[in-house]
Amino acid sequence: MFAHLKVGDWINDCTGLNGKLTELTPRYTTIYGANGVCFGNASILTDVDMCSEGGRWCSLSNCVSDLKLPRETVEERIIGYCKGYVLGGGGAQWYGVDTEEYAKQCERANKIITTVESGGHVVDEDGAKYLQGYERI
Repeated sequence: MFAHLKVGDWINDCTGLNGKLTELTPRYTTIYGANGVCFGNASILTDVDMCSEGGRWCSLSNCVSDLKLPRETVEERIIGYCKGYVLGGGGAQWYGVDTEEYAKQCERANKIITTVESGGHVVDEDGAKYLQGYERI
């Protein structure tokens, strides 16, 4: 699915947003024998690190989930994160229940959910960045 990727292609990166690839960096692992001796210059491709616009780095084997997704799918996933993590207990555990930061994150999550569920949008047409007022805090 990802074998054809090149700089300039779109991916859905580990932030959940779409982004154009600006850099691809292959990662190789040297192959060693049972006795710990390296097999000359033998190595295998084990991963590819990818950078998308805005300097967002992701690993192909670890976090790149898809090729470019439609705006609506990006927003559905953001809502899932807001409901399932921020408001679903993970946010309280991460920020602390009675903290100002947790209150800010919950306010942002509720604003995003309300906007999208009422037919509005929180990301641009490409699903690549948050619209003003919905940025990550």
